[in-house]
Amino acid sequence: MGFDKASSSTTLVIINSAVNVIATIPGMYLIERMGRKKLLIMGGFGMGISQYMVCIFVGLSKTRPQYSYGAVIFMYSFIVFFSATWGPIVWVYCAEIFPLR
Repeated sequence: MGFDKASSSTTLVIINSAVNVIATIPGMYLIERMGRKKLLIMGGFGMGISQYMVCIFVGLSKTRPQYSYGAVIFMYSFIVFFSATWGPIVWVYCAEIFPLR
């Protein structure tokens, strides 16, 4: 998308990891309050819209390079939706599928 090697290999990766860790906290809090199904549906829609917007901004960044920042923002938006919903909830489901005995 036109970013230099130094920022795309260090800065953006560090921000990505920080967003991932911070966004997991609300997911762990909301899992019992909103319910698993509602969070998974909401997360699926959020991740789908985020990926759609990434595609649009990547396509637009070929003519105007400043649109690549929009693609990065929506990539982080995808990480927020994943980390708050599908990331932790799938592990909870795996633990709840099998009976305790």
